[in-house]
Amino acid sequence: MNFWRTVLGPSKVPSTGVQKETKIEYPKVNVDKYITSTIKYLPVYKKDKDIIKVPFTIAVTPVISEPEKIPKMEYRYDEAPRCHNCGTICNPKSILFEGDQKFLCNICKSNNDLGPNMKEKVKSNQFHVNMVEYPFKDTTLANSPLRNVFIIEKSESTIKTGLFRKTLDKLTKHVKTLKSGYFSLFILTNTLTIPQINENRQEFSNLIFEDFIDLKLPSIDSVFFDISKEKDLLIQYINSTDDLQPNQTQSNIFEIIDSISPSYAGKNVMFTMVTSTVTIGKMSEAKELGHKLLSLLSHFDLFVMAQKDVDYSPLSELSMLNNSHLTIFGEDQIEFLSDDILYRIFCQKCPAALITCKHPSFVSIKEIKGCGISRNENSFITTVCQPNDTFFFFFEYTTDHIEFTSPSMIFETRLTHEDGSTTLTVYSLSFSVVNNHMSVMQNANVDLILQSYIMHAIDDGRNKGDEQMMLQTLDKLKEEYLDETFVQLMLTATGDNMMKYARICFGTAAKILNYETACEVYTKTPQEFGYFFVPKYLFLTDETKEVPPLKYLNGFNKFDHGALFVKRDSRHSVILLAQNEEIKEWIENLNELPLKVIMRKILTTPSLEMIHPRENQTNRTFILLSKCITAPLPEIKKD
Repeated sequence: MNFWRTVLGPSKVPSTGVQKETKIEYPKVNVDKYITSTIKYLPVYKKDKDIIKVPFTIAVTPVISEPEKIPKMEYRYDEAPRCHNCGTICNPKSILFEGDQKFLCNICKSNNDLGPNMKEKVKSNQFHVNMVEYPFKDTTLANSPLRNVFIIEKSESTIKTGLFRKTLDKLTKHVKTLKSGYFSLFILTNTLTIPQINENRQEFSNLIFEDFIDLKLPSIDSVFFDISKEKDLLIQYINSTDDLQPNQTQSNIFEIIDSISPSYAGKNVMFTMVTSTVTIGKMSEAKELGHKLLSLLSHFDLFVMAQKDVDYSPLSELSMLNNSHLTIFGEDQIEFLSDDILYRIFCQKCPAALITCKHPSFVSIKEIKGCGISRNENSFITTVCQPNDTFFFFFEYTTDHIEFTSPSMIFETRLTHEDGSTTLTVYSLSFSVVNNHMSVMQNANVDLILQSYIMHAIDDGRNKGDEQMMLQTLDKLKEEYLDETFVQLMLTATGDNMMKYARICFGTAAKILNYETACEVYTKTPQEFGYFFVPKYLFLTDETKEVPPLKYLNGFNKFDHGALFVKRDSRHSVILLAQNEEIKEWIENLNELPLKVIMRKILTTPSLEMIHPRENQTNRTFILLSKCITAPLPEIKKD
């Protein structure tokens, strides 16, 4: 026996039946794409936060254009373990102890028991991933599929400019690619024409409303085409609108919206409206209508062709009250505008979105800002949430110093999807507490800091109904922030030219801030805010072979040849040509080497607009960029 043991080796130790526990790999989610804070390193003392003049703002973007793959929970939100004291749902920052029998709430610090039926959930994504999505049922919601309505004006203006035909041609082409959804098309002349689908769902007729007083639209089923079954019938209806005679309504845009909105209020119906000659109402009408639409949870996105000597501030006010995406465009922008219109009609829309924040006791929510919101303490509801719509929580310290060693906050967003289903997403956001000014500033989000200041200036102007008040408040805020010696020192010490960046932002805002651009501040993510108020460019020539360095557009005066490539937001980029360049030549250049390769590397947006100073003098984007170039840097006081 010993011989065989020597040859074969020692005998195996009998198995005890205990196996090594398999390590669970949890998914990684970048929550920073959805939640942004001005500061991730919190000053331990309130007085230190006051010294560095940094607002404590958190921006929440519930729907983003390039979403993360968010883990979906197998159990419902109401089945998830949560704190018995404050109701905060368990998350990766909840501290487990006593063999996972108990947990410490990361918001209120209460001890909680985990019942026997909750033990397996400790291993789930809920306790280990900083962003998870739960199935959720809310009986207060419509729980019906999303329906999109496109209202387009058919007038001599929209026919002459090609807006009507180009848009409907692209609409028809796009509808052919769709597999599902509910859609309807309304035509605005001096009347309103809408489809009425017969009971057999094989034919339609036109309903014509000759005025907009006490307008009552027919039932949803008779107006909306089910694209999965009635695509051909819908295309037939779109083509039939060619027979309608163009004309111009005498009603203003507020009267039209007011008459249409009540019929389908609270039924997940989303409107997109394109007009050319419709007049704008008064500011008082805008505010009254905005509050009414908010109470009805009725939503309109607006595309309006610019008219000479028209004050668009009431329309901008309505946009901010309703969370409408407002585009005021010129005739020379129609060529690519139809793509934007189609995107806005069919992009992801989540009606009646609810956003809630759970936070530690050392802070309180001072304000919540955003478009189309109705606040209720630590939460708010918005008419609709679309990709990159952003909302802002402004916090203030309630104690002189923070006693939490590793604080965190929990955000929850309730979203209704295209099929009418509802989900609730939970985000965990962590902070560090430091007694060090430099750590705070080096990890601060300067875009969101500047955006917070400018939002305060906008609020002053809106409250007093005066655009000039926006600029006066902006100047005061600039003095309070940039003229502080300590702030100057901190911004300079952080590197990356942050002091210059802040000066350019305030200088540009002083040149372009008004009611119309206020919408941009209130709806953009912090990153897109930076694109808008501190635009940067890449200088291109027909011989550019490598991606050029990115530079600030401000102060670029020597521009006698070539072109500037400027990214405006997540959907739009611009090529601004020098005066002596030719558009046709540049179109050819961009499709040939070497620029063809360069454009593949730098163009990250679906839309690219080419602007020539001579041919596009009234182009609104050109006017804005010109102001950005010539905006003076504000003087700063130095001790």
